[in-house]
Amino acid sequence: MERGPVCVRKLTTGEQVSELDTAVTLTIKTKCPAKWLLFDMETGEIYSPYNTTEKLQWKKVDQDQLSLLNLKKTLFK
Repeated sequence: MERGPVCVRKLTTGEQVSELDTAVTLTIKTKCPAKWLLFDMETGEIYSPYNTTEKLQWKKVDQDQLSLLNLKKTLFK
C-alpha cells in the first residue's frame, strides 16, 4: 500500500516536509538507550528514553534539564 502526502509541515529549519496519510513506526536498536535523544524538528521539543514496566518510552526534556546536559550550545548554534 502506497502512502501519499496529506499536508505540508514546516520544520524549525524552515524546510517544508510532507505529512503521510498514516503513521509509521521508527525503531532504534541499541545496547545503550541512555545515550540517545529524540529531536522533533517541527516543534523543537527534545525527548529522552526512560524505562517503564512494559517497555522503553520517551519523555520530554525540559529547558532546565537541557541546560544541565549542556546541549543548548551543541544543538542550537
